[in-house]
Amino acid sequence: MSPQQCEALLRSATDSCDLYYQAFQFVVWAGKSAADALSHVMFETVGEA
Repeated sequence: MSPQQCEALLRSATDSCDLYYQAFQFVVWAGKSAADALSHVMFETVGEA
């Protein structure tokens, strides 16, 4: 494994953790199921604010 591959892997893992941080919080602190937590954080905004 090259240093570039390691860097890409770590960057991808960090980005995923940042993206799903709220879902982790729902599971750990609120006791929600993983499916329920993901359904609350997986949405796309439409339009402009």
